[in-house]
Amino acid sequence: MKILSLNVTEFGKLHDLEIKLSDGMNIIEGDNESGKSTLLLFVMYMLYGLPKSSRKGAPDAYDKQRSLSWENKRAEGSMTLLHGGRRLRIERENTRRSSSSEARVFDLDTGERLELSGEVGEELLGIGRESFESCLWCGQARSGVIKGDDLSKTLSNLSLTADESVDGEAALAALKNAKKQYKYERGNGGIIFELDESISRLRAEKATVDAELSESYSSRERQRELEEELLSAEKRFAELRSLKEAQETVALLGGFRRLDEDEKKLRDAEAEMASLKAENGYTEKEPDGNTLARLRMLISAREEKNEEYQSICLERPKPPRVDGEAVEVAERISERYDLSEALDAVDKRVLSVKKTRAAAISLFALGALSAAGAVFFLPALALTAVFAVLGAVLLIRGNKQKKSLASDLSQIGADISDYRGRIDYCFAQKRVLAAEKEAAEKLYAERKERAGRELARVSLQVAELVGSYGRADESEEALILRIERFIKKREDVRRRIMLVSSFVERDRKQLEGQDRKKLEDSLPKNIGYKANMTRERLDTEYAEAAAALESARSSLTDIRIKLSAYRATEDSSLELKRRIDELLAERKEAVFRYEVLSRAYDATDAAYKNMRRNFAPKIRERASENLKKLSGGRYSQLFMSEDFGISIDVLGSERELGSFSAGATDNAYLALRLALVENIFDEGMPVFMDETLSNLDDERASLALSLLDEYVTAGGQCLLLTCHQREADLAAAKGISLQRIKM
Repeated sequence: MKILSLNVTEFGKLHDLEIKLSDGMNIIEGDNESGKSTLLLFVMYMLYGLPKSSRKGAPDAYDKQRSLSWENKRAEGSMTLLHGGRRLRIERENTRRSSSSEARVFDLDTGERLELSGEVGEELLGIGRESFESCLWCGQARSGVIKGDDLSKTLSNLSLTADESVDGEAALAALKNAKKQYKYERGNGGIIFELDESISRLRAEKATVDAELSESYSSRERQRELEEELLSAEKRFAELRSLKEAQETVALLGGFRRLDEDEKKLRDAEAEMASLKAENGYTEKEPDGNTLARLRMLISAREEKNEEYQSICLERPKPPRVDGEAVEVAERISERYDLSEALDAVDKRVLSVKKTRAAAISLFALGALSAAGAVFFLPALALTAVFAVLGAVLLIRGNKQKKSLASDLSQIGADISDYRGRIDYCFAQKRVLAAEKEAAEKLYAERKERAGRELARVSLQVAELVGSYGRADESEEALILRIERFIKKREDVRRRIMLVSSFVERDRKQLEGQDRKKLEDSLPKNIGYKANMTRERLDTEYAEAAAALESARSSLTDIRIKLSAYRATEDSSLELKRRIDELLAERKEAVFRYEVLSRAYDATDAAYKNMRRNFAPKIRERASENLKKLSGGRYSQLFMSEDFGISIDVLGSERELGSFSAGATDNAYLALRLALVENIFDEGMPVFMDETLSNLDDERASLALSLLDEYVTAGGQCLLLTCHQREADLAAAKGISLQRIKM
């Protein structure tokens, strides 16, 4: 199970607060008294409601007054969670006058409300309020209960009952003592034995009294029979006498009476139909099943189109695959020249180098000719020297120009022999990049526009349907629920109208041509409406009824005189029977309680022994792994004796937990609690840490955060509440993915 969001309307000091949670690590930071613990209490309120009153010894989180808002004395909000692959929303509302409220749970994917037989937490998690707090709620105040000798009893209780406050051994002793109060295991004694003694004594007394009343019982039974016969005879005689006076008129007026009743029912049903339509605003056009199905389909389609549109909005066009280095070269060149200007500039420099080197070669050639002429003309030697110097100067200058040009061309990956191809290639890559970017942006814009049009189209259709059948301040979910109720009730009223209409039509045909007023005037007063009967049969039954009435009166008088003598003895017998019945009821209740206590004792004892054999080793192994991680490898083994005595391996020897520091004890408790959660629940659950790491130093807190990160990575969820920034900073330093929320 994962909690997706918490929406607090009013709760304690919190109001109008919405917190969206990630499905992994969530660190909620806030100053003292900022409402962090109240926020965790709100989670428990969503799952289990408010307790009727604070429990003795319970943490103040259970205080009802702390849960109600300070201003309006209300508790109201909702929680969205992911459970079993479904998104569910829990809504709950309490006032000062109400101790509990029914949670409303909706499936957000189907819009249907879930019908639960118990509290939400018990239905979804399979555990009660106290087990939820014991397993999943780890606060600073609760981690201190595991110290020294108490740790054995606490772990035993958590393993057996998932509640560290319930003493399993004490519960077994209490069950055994409770059984003894009802029945001793050896010898006579106990409530059941005493009740058996009293019942036997009273039964003996009643047997003596009943022996005296044995004759009166048959007379009493005969009296009841005669009284019933007298009532029946009197009623029958009165009916027959009335029917004898007006036989046919009664039948016709009975038909008119039925017609009146059916016509009234028809008017009431038609008025109810009109009121139903007016109440929902459907006087001209009414929704039907197709309307409801289309509205749900369009809302679902709108959600899909919106998700598609949002997904496209989050996308960005992928960069084209081009030579990035060449594009950068083209960009640098484009800062000063276009393509033709760049090529011309390089061509000029190449030409300048060539001219300079050619001039140097020419001067060297002239110098050689002058040197050859110096054989015949001695002054030509001076001219040779001049040509040589000038040629050397030009050659050096040409080499410098060539070297500078080669250096500049090397920066763009070219040399003097292929610079034109390189520059053309760089500018071509730049053009390809621009064209592909433009095409990608255009395709992205078209997809986004198309998705937006589809979303707008479906949204418009939803708005048209909602506008046709909804109200101004009514949500879509409320409209769907109201249409469902309207259709169901309308069909019920329609069926009723059709049925009553058929009765009215039938009665009108049967009474056609009859004058009701004349029939009523002709009928004697105070006569009943009965079925038709032939005159001969009526006369016969009238005579028989008169004789039966006289016989019943005479027989009843005789039996009453006879029974008057037995009245006192009968009262004594009734009193004894009442006392025996009370004792039998007490004995039945006592036997039931004894059997329940026996079954509870046997089941608890068997579970306790089985837990010690099977459950404890699994917890110990997992807790040892957790403790090793929490201590950075310093402690690698956590030992538990058969009686759950706790010790930790230190350099090959066992040391009791009571000899360790508070931080080490807290680490052991955290290791045990996570091991218990992983063994109790089949799927990842949210764990709540309220200032749990406040007593740990930075190193231990960092290791604890790493262990919690493993838990959420394996599918769990964590809400860690703290008044410091330390936990978030330590988690960030270790690269733990988390959501940081400020209160």
